[in-house]
Parts: sequence; C-alpha cells; structure tokens
Amino acid sequence: MYFDRCQGQTNIPIWLIVFGCVMILSTFINFGKRFLGYGRRKPSESGAGDDKKIIGRRVGTIVEIVIGLFLSIWTSIGSRWVYRFYSQYNRNMCNQVRDSPVCCHPVPYFLAFVSIILIYTVILLLFLCGIFSCLCVTYFAKKRKSRAPE
Repeated sequence: MYFDRCQGQTNIPIWLIVFGCVMILSTFINFGKRFLGYGRRKPSESGAGDDKKIIGRRVGTIVEIVIGLFLSIWTSIGSRWVYRFYSQYNRNMCNQVRDSPVCCHPVPYFLAFVSIILIYTVILLLFLCGIFSCLCVTYFAKKRKSRAPE
C-alpha cells in the first residue's frame, strides 16, 4: 500500500481508505436491507404490517441518508486536498527524488484524482437527466393539454 508514499499531501491515502470503507459499508447496508426485506414495501402489504420491518426500513433509510451526507462532505474535502496539491505535483521531479516534500506516488494520487472526477461527472449527468426529464414532462403535458377537447 502507498500509505506513506505521499509526503506532499498525506491526507490523500487517508481519503481513499475512508471513502472506500464507507462505500463498502453502504453497499452492505443496502444489500442487507434488500435481503432482509426491509427495502420497499410490496404492493401486497397492507400497511399495518410487521413493526420490525417498518422500524428496519426507517433505520435503514436514516443510515443511508447519514452515509450519503458523509460521503458528500468527504468528497468535497477530498477535492480540496487533491486539487490544491495538483498545482504542486511535479511527476518528473517525483520520479527522480522519491522523498521530496512535494511528491506523492502516482497510484494513490491519480486514483483519488480520477475518482473525484468520476463522482462529479455522475452528479452532473444525473442533474442533466433530471432537467431533461422535467423538460420532457412539461412538453408532453402541454401537448396533451392542447389535444384534450374542451
């Protein structure tokens, strides 16, 4: 592991480890909810169902919200660490002098760099899909309204 090979910004490997662990935890919680039946209510359930499932559903939802908020904050903190270090990062110098205070091994640095870019890309695509969906709904609602007889 490259935990001690990033002297220029020692928080980058920590960010990667914490982010990965929380994502694994989130995945296990999500699978656990689905596997134990605490996920979405089935249409056949009457609503006065099992109290255990209702509590499990609520706890699972609260935990997912807390993890989502944590990951949002942790990603913005990681962005600050990674992108501030980008201006100092000199790959050629780091290949020659490994223990320089401005060096970080390329594996953890670029893994964090690409991970953050991918996270922001997914967020942007989801945002654009939401806007496109709203525009489509508005367009088809107007079109349907204009066809309706008065």
